[in-house]
Formats: sequence, C-alpha cells, structure tokens
Amino acid sequence: MLKVNIVAVGKIKEKYFQEAVLEYQKRLSKFCNLKIIEVKEENFVQEPNDAEKLAILKREGASILKELKCCRRQPVPDRRFYHRYFRRCYRKRPDH
Repeated sequence: MLKVNIVAVGKIKEKYFQEAVLEYQKRLSKFCNLKIIEVKEENFVQEPNDAEKLAILKREGASILKELKCCRRQPVPDRRFYHRYFRRCYRKRPDH
C-alpha cells in the first residue's frame, strides 16, 4: 500500500480544519497509509528583515528535513537509474 507523509509547519488550530483533516484521512485510508506530521512553527518578530526571514526559513527547513529522514525507508533513485530504466523499457524492438 502507498505511504503518504504530509509535513506541515505549525499546528492546525481551527476546529473545522481539524475535522476536515480527519475526514480526508478516513477517506484516504482505503487507498494509502496517510500520516500527517506537524513541525514546530518558529517564532518571529512583527516585522522581520530579510536576514531574520532567511534564518527562520532555514530552521523550519531543517526541522522538516529531520522529519523526512526518519520517515524515509529507501533512498530515492537518481536520474541515472531512471535513464537506464526507461531506455530498457522503451527500447525500439525490431519488427518480427
């Protein structure tokens, strides 16, 4: 069965959004294993400058990558794999 991990920054606070998420999880459970991972939203000042925004995005990105690494079971194939695979699958065959 397909495994789907959704990583979201911050918590879902509104009750109607939480109910919608539960409904979609219930509907999708027939087709895939759905897991929603919520990572901590970084605090920031009212008007952050560009350097502060970049620092916040880097910290949030690091927490997302940390969550993705714990969920990953197999390495993602690189493009050489796909090139060899498709070349083998779609090779022109001589007419018989």
